Amino acid sequence: MQQARKPYSARWSIILDGKLWLRHQASLIVRLARLLKLMLATLDCITVVNEAQAKFFVDTVRFPAEKLAVVPNVVEDIFFEKVDATSGAAFGAENYVLCVGNVCQRKKQLSLSAACRKPGVPLLLVGKVLPGEEEYEKSVAEALFTCHNSRWIHWLSPGSRELASAYRDARVFALLSRTEQQPISALEAAAMRKPLVLADRPWAKQEFYEHAVLADSRSTDAIAGALRKALDKPDSYCPPASVLQQCRKEKVGAAYWQSINDWSRERDEEKGTV
Repeated sequence: MQQARKPYSARWSIILDGKLWLRHQASLIVRLARLLKLMLATLDCITVVNEAQAKFFVDTVRFPAEKLAVVPNVVEDIFFEKVDATSGAAFGAENYVLCVGNVCQRKKQLSLSAACRKPGVPLLLVGKVLPGEEEYEKSVAEALFTCHNSRWIHWLSPGSRELASAYRDARVFALLSRTEQQPISALEAAAMRKPLVLADRPWAKQEFYEHAVLADSRSTDAIAGALRKALDKPDSYCPPASVLQQCRKEKVGAAYWQSINDWSRERDEEKGTV
């Protein structure tokens, strides 16, 4: 009889161990939440890059809205310069669709390559492969090999004239990421007055990407259709230049200083030192 009870005893032990593990994990989560709450209470301010992040801090983290400031990412001055387009020979491609960013499955460069083949437009990729994405790298390289006049430049220095030239000579900028916060590459393209084709995702609906053509990044046909729109009427799909001015270095710097001064004044008023 004792021989028959052993499996049941072991089973109850596993169940109890599982419950103890779950209780331990729950306890850790509660303690981390309390620690986070204590840490947030000591902060005078938090800056975020868009309204979606601000909403997350207010609704989910319960951080006071009056201690939040929305300040966009910086776009280097070179991307605001008015320069004439060149032949694009420096990159071995002409009249191309440009995609700048780390090459990985999340950013959907493989789908973009397939979509570019439909209207027969070259694709220029600029970006390095993320660690762990080596198989995706092979697939992208093979796809570009079959895409007429397409090229892949693995590195251009941020804010460089070479990178600005890549934007300048592009017909369209495309980024089909599933998730982003506020991709600087799309801001740079917008500053250079390039039509945008972006994934139809929440991140692409910020004011800085207004007028962009949005496409279902799961569908090659949808991406190809969006590319055709941008290629046919490029001026219709550029974000407003006035909005992009907020991303200039002096504007972003001023916004940070203004936020710091506001919070400092409020803190002093609370302490009665003003």
